[in-house]
Formats: sequence, C-alpha cells, structure tokens
Amino acid sequence: MRYNKTMRLFVMCIIVTVMFSLCLIRLINLQIVNGESLRQVSEDKLYMSMSLKAPRGNILDRYGNVLATNKQGYSIRIQKTDMSQAELSVTIKNLMKLLNGKDVVINDQFPVSEEEPFEFTFTDDKKQTAAVKLYEWEDEYGIEQTNNPKEVINAFCDKYDIDSKYDYNMKRKVVGIMYDMKQRGFSIYNPYVLAEDIDAEIIAIVKENSSLLEGVTVTETPIRVYPNETLAAHLLGNVGVIYQDEYEKLKGKNYSMDAIIGKQGIELAMEDYLKGEDGIQGFNQTLDGLSDVVTTVAPVQGDNVFLTIDANLQRVMENELANVITNLSKSVPDCNAGSAVCIDVNNGEILAMASYPTYHPSEYNKKYDELIKDPGNPVWNRAIGGAYEPGSTFKMVTAIAAIEEGVIGPYDTVLDQGVYKYYKDYQPQCMEWKYRKTHGYVDVVKALQESCNYYFFDVGRRLGIDKLVEYENKFGFGQIADIEIGGEVAGTVASPENRKKRDMVWNPGDTLQASIGQSDNLITPLQLANYVATIANGGTRYRPHLVKTVKNYSTGEIILDKKSEIVEQINISEGTLSAVKKGMNKVTQEGTASGVFKDFFIDIAGKTGTAEVNKGSNTGVFVAFAPYDNPQIAIAIVIEHGTAGYLAAPVAKAVFEEYFDGEGINDYYTVKQLNK
Repeated sequence: MRYNKTMRLFVMCIIVTVMFSLCLIRLINLQIVNGESLRQVSEDKLYMSMSLKAPRGNILDRYGNVLATNKQGYSIRIQKTDMSQAELSVTIKNLMKLLNGKDVVINDQFPVSEEEPFEFTFTDDKKQTAAVKLYEWEDEYGIEQTNNPKEVINAFCDKYDIDSKYDYNMKRKVVGIMYDMKQRGFSIYNPYVLAEDIDAEIIAIVKENSSLLEGVTVTETPIRVYPNETLAAHLLGNVGVIYQDEYEKLKGKNYSMDAIIGKQGIELAMEDYLKGEDGIQGFNQTLDGLSDVVTTVAPVQGDNVFLTIDANLQRVMENELANVITNLSKSVPDCNAGSAVCIDVNNGEILAMASYPTYHPSEYNKKYDELIKDPGNPVWNRAIGGAYEPGSTFKMVTAIAAIEEGVIGPYDTVLDQGVYKYYKDYQPQCMEWKYRKTHGYVDVVKALQESCNYYFFDVGRRLGIDKLVEYENKFGFGQIADIEIGGEVAGTVASPENRKKRDMVWNPGDTLQASIGQSDNLITPLQLANYVATIANGGTRYRPHLVKTVKNYSTGEIILDKKSEIVEQINISEGTLSAVKKGMNKVTQEGTASGVFKDFFIDIAGKTGTAEVNKGSNTGVFVAFAPYDNPQIAIAIVIEHGTAGYLAAPVAKAVFEEYFDGEGINDYYTVKQLNK
C-alpha cells in the first residue's frame, strides 16, 4: 500500500515537472525566440489609419481666374466600432435629434422620400418600378415584394434592429443612413461621412454630446467651393459622395468608398485630372483612444483645369440674358427662360455659355429636391440640351446651298408677290403680305436684310429638300458636337427620312417651311453659334470645346493642351460668302436689328429669327458675328417665348461691348470707338 502511494506521488511529480517545462519552453519561445516579431504583430493590431482627403484641382478660366477651388472645412464621420446594430441605430437616432432643424445636408440613397407621406423615389431613367426593385432586395434583405413604403421601412427596421417605437420620420432617417452605410462599404477602414461643410454650431453640438454619440467624430476635410456663386454653373457642374455603382467602376483607380467625385459638367468630365491622391495618417491606438501619430503621407492636390471661357464675358452674358428675360416677362408672362453661346470663330473655343434660369453649384446637394421640382428646370443646360426652331436665322443655310448649287446667282432677283402660289393646295404668304405689301424684287442681300420668306420659299423649292439637308449636315445641324461636358441633344433636321421614321408623310409644302427654318427643324444654341462661326470664317467648321489646358498643380507643367479640331471644310465661294455676309450686315444696319446696332462702334453681321411654337408666345432667336470685316467671335441667343428675335439682340450687344472693349483689343477698334 505504501509503495503504491509513493509511485502515485512520483508520477504526479513527473507530470507537474513536464507541464512546467513545457510552459517554460513556451514562454522562452514567445519572449526570447519570437519576442520581437510577436511584439510587432501586437503593435500592428493596435495600429489604425485614416485617409487624408486630397483637395480637388482648381477649375479656372482662360486667364487664370478661379471658378472652382477648395476650402478647409469640417465633416461629421461615423467610425466603425464594436457597437451592435441596435447600438449603432441609437447613436444615429441621437445624432438626428441633435441635428434636427439645423442647416445640415444629409443625403442618402434609400429610395423612399425623407418625410411623410412617403413615396418611392426610383428614377425613370433606370426603368425601375417600386415592385421590381423591392423584389431584387428579397434575397439580400429578406424583404417581400410590396408597393407600400412604410412596409419597406418597417422591414429595414427589423433588419437593422431599429427600435419600432420611433416615429416613422425618425425610422426613415435612421434606416436611410444605415442603408447608405452598407452601400458605401462601412467598415473599420472606411468610416461613413454623414455631412460635410458643417458650421461651428454643429461642431460644438457634436462635441458637447460625445457621450451619446459613440464613434461620431468631427474631421477636417477639403470642401469644394465656387467663389463666383452661379457663374458658369451649367459648365462647372458639381460634386458629391460616390455611390455604389460609381465606386464599382472607379475602385481600380484608388477611390475610397467615401470619395467626393464630379457628378456633372467639367467636374465630371475632367475627373481623372481633378482628382487628387489621398494621403494617410496612422495612429497607435491606446486604451484612452487614438494617439501618437506614427506615419503621415501627405495628400496631393489634383491638377488645374483651364477652360476656354472668359469669366468676365461669361458674367456679362449671364447678367444681360437674365435682364432681358426679366424685363420681357413683365409684358410676356410665359417668357421665363433662355440661353446663349459665344464662340471664337477661328478655333472653336467656347468663350461663354449661359443658360437661364440657373443655380448655385455649392447648394446643389442641399437644394436638390427643390431644384428638381422647379418648373423652370434651372439645372437644365438649355444651351446644349435645348433644341429650338431657328426661324429666320436658318435662312443663311438655304441661301448658301441655293447659290452654291447654281439655283440662283448671288445677285439674281426673285419677285415677291406676297402669296407663293406654286402649289395649288398650299400657298404660304410672305410676312409683308399681312399688310398687303411685298418686298418687290429681292436678291439674297435684300432677302436676308428684310427676311423675305417669299424669296426663300422659291429658292428652297428649286433647290430641293435633299440638297438642303446635305448643307444642313455640313453646318453640323442634327449632330452632337461632342463637347466635354455632355448633355447635348442632336436636334432634328427636317427631312422626308425623318418623317418616315415617325410614320409621317413629307409634303411638298414642308420643303417651303423647312427653307425658312420652320417645319421639323430643331437646333441647339451651340449648333447655331457654330454655324454662324463657320460662315464668318469662310467655311471651316471646328469642333466646339470648353477645355483649353490642364496643368500639374505642383509644377505648372502642361499635361493636356487641347488643340483645335476641324470637323468639316465647306467649300463656299467668295461671291456667295460676300453676298450672305453683306445681307447679315444689312440686318444690323438697316434691318430688323438696326434699332440695337445702327450706331454701334463696330460693324456687326447678324440675323433675327422668330419661331412659331405649338403653345404660347413665339421664340425669339438672334445670331451674329463681329467684326463684320474681320470676324473674331460669333454668338447665338435663344429666348423661349421671347416673341421676336430683335428682342434678344441686346444680349449680343452687351457681349460685343465687353469683348471688344476689353484688354488686348485691336488698336483699330479702340481708336474707332474713341473717335466715333
């Protein structure tokens, strides 16, 4: 018995010794053999980093005047912690209550309106109905198909462990943010940006209530600003937080899921240049929070984009366009919108482009719903997205085509008999005939000067619609110019082929109407301006463009130099050009625009147009180039329901005054102005 006890004790001692030895070996291995590498692993686990957002490159006009830049501001971020979904939802609810009624813009992607009565906000562009989209959520979110927004909100509340006692407006706010977090890949490495450009009051509120806002921080970040407010808004565009579908396309270019990217205009078109390179700031995490900055990689600002526009010219154009429309609207209630384009006739550079009404790019995200619902559609760039009947401004095409094709000589005449009786079943009248007058014998110069429809009915019929369409195409009508910012429409060229596509018949009388700029002709202001520029320079049609150069922000090195591109070289004889230009000059000296330009300090060549529309007052159109004897710039103005073309001419006058009285003016014109 005593022997057995001794043996058991001996065995236990051996076991204890072996276990102690193993522990000792393990400790030696951990602390001595692999101590250094394990210490580094431990430190790495305590290491955290955050991105330092790079400022976007500046957008400037041709002379270096800043149109878009950055300022240092503050944003509200939510950091990923070990909070549960329910705890996160409480934090968001607390934050929403604190921010309620404050001037803070919070945009999410949840497709339900933000306040009761709720409705789905799917866009028509994506061809999605509420039922279809919600059905796509079923696998991921376990939500059954429904057309009731409140049912969707409730389903997401269950999914995200959101307290069912919240009122529906609060539920919608919390659901929207948590849904957005998921879409943007919210994680420990990717914090969620809730709001940007917050003011001092909001910063104080967040910091004072930090105990209720676990994971919520205020971070310094670059904010995009447009120092000239509404100036060139439709050209510059705007920026916003990257969406999931955008991230999927851009993630290979080092974009984070909380990146700010260009959404429209130059901001979008030149994104690859304007985007900077984000930096990194690393911290060692302690029990008390983040401390000890251990690494910093500085952000690199994006490249500077110089546009072809002249900011001063742009300002004058926008102001005068707004003034003309505002004054007209006092007597013509439906006159409330318009657009204008000014272009360099010798290279296609767009010097100014205006659309009215307009908006403030810095407020686009804040006032998105208001802007989209505005019946005036201020975010629509009418200069490239609006297509209008050109009226009599079209007549130069008919004249050039008819003379070049030998239908009539530049100084051959047509007798205006008031009523054009070539067709028995369609006999349109010249405008003078309403006073029982005619223009008598007219050549192309007088026909343009007095806008004689009878002349163009006759030469247009003799020319034929096919030849007329051929010349329209040469001048770029019915074609997208493909300028950098997109949003263009091609417009419509009146033709039998176009009618056939719509299962409609082309009648002989349609050729007469097409010849004076009516029928199905629809042309954008940009196309009109480039058409007049092509006439002014003798037949070279350039591709219009807005970007001049791109320069490296740090070195100033030119990394993109946009060259002029010739799209079409139209062979127009000197005799034809001389006659057509002379007719346009007569318009401003003795014709329909003489009241505006007769005593102007330089000679102008122009053409007024009054286009009939299906509903409301007529559209007023005016085109011109200057100077008449040495063309440098061309302009087109369209005023919706502006009643008559000559009423748009003051916009052109203001632009010409600014351009030819500015710095660098040719001495000849400076002296001429001083001695007038």
